[in-house]
Amino acid sequence: MIHPTVIIVGQSIVHDETFIGPYCIVGFPSTSEVDSWALSLENKMISTLPSKIGYHSSLLSHVVIGEGTSIGSNVFCDHHTYIGCQTEISDGVSIIYGARIYDRVKIGENAWVAGFVCNDTIIEENAIVQGQIIHRFVDAIERVREPSPIIRSGAFVGMGATVIGDVEVGRGAYIAAGAVLTKSARPGFLYRGIPACESGKAPNPFKTKQ
Repeated sequence: MIHPTVIIVGQSIVHDETFIGPYCIVGFPSTSEVDSWALSLENKMISTLPSKIGYHSSLLSHVVIGEGTSIGSNVFCDHHTYIGCQTEISDGVSIIYGARIYDRVKIGENAWVAGFVCNDTIIEENAIVQGQIIHRFVDAIERVREPSPIIRSGAFVGMGATVIGDVEVGRGAYIAAGAVLTKSARPGFLYRGIPACESGKAPNPFKTKQ
């Protein structure tokens, strides 16, 4: 089902069994192309990289998907989610709380993502990211891509936590809510505080059902 207010740009591909709610845009152009895109609307000549959305995925209201982005099957995008250009979202991912995910990000299967995710970040399968994933912007060069954080499989980044720069959150590591991580986190360990320091073994984000 596609709501009549939805805008699908160019040759973007949407599976028949996908739900797209009111006021969504699929295939929105990169910022460098916005002016030409706006002009071309009058002539119905829009040239962008096609976006793809797989079957049984759901985009609730006011979701924006950038050009060249690929969204797998059974993906959930909450209200007011923004996903940038040339990003890859694998099957079973949940994008929640109006997350903002930018360009060329890769997200593995069954991950949960909220908060802010900067360009070129890698989030592996089954990770949970509720905080901010950002570049350092120290001695950066304009238009030169900075190295981005990597969040490994099963890692947890808590609400309000910030992961900064060219660091790796190891497999199963746990970054506590409100922590600020500026160095790589070892697999399976808990990090908390500002700046975040190792503080014992990582807890499980969820209890196992009895």
